[in-house]
Amino acid sequence: MIAMKCQNCGKRDAVVDYTQVIDGNKLHLHLCDKCASEMKIGIDFMFDIDDVFSTFFNGISSVPTAQKLDVVKCKKCGSTYKAFRDSGKLGCSECYETFGAELDNVLKRLHGNNRHVEDEKKKTITKKQVSPEEKINELKEELKECIKKEEYEKAAKLRDKIKDLENKRGESK
Repeated sequence: MIAMKCQNCGKRDAVVDYTQVIDGNKLHLHLCDKCASEMKIGIDFMFDIDDVFSTFFNGISSVPTAQKLDVVKCKKCGSTYKAFRDSGKLGCSECYETFGAELDNVLKRLHGNNRHVEDEKKKTITKKQVSPEEKINELKEELKECIKKEEYEKAAKLRDKIKDLENKRGESK
């Protein structure tokens, strides 16, 4: 079994698997014992019962997520959440995994959702209308090319399409 490295320092083996869920948003960290103790996370983590109930009723953590994320570093590029907050840019693709829960919160605040939702107004973009005359001319050009290339079956189909369009055009006049 391969040991997972600490997501904060990237040097020592992770021994603490920490998960925090606030309002359905999950923060999941793999930390070494030193980083976990610096963040006051781990087996010997003591809590106040008032903090538990305030978290339960108010949905607010006793230790703000942003403070915890300030010490977490991306294991690939070393970026911190603070660097993202300051610049608005993530360091690499792995940052999405490392800071996922908090990024979901940011996206929800900015866009109202953390996933792309198709805008119905944009779906109604109309295609360019081609007149029957233009379509017939296009098909005639394509027919000429097919005859040059000796693609007679395709040419016959194009000829039939052209006749149908010309007949429909004649009926509408």
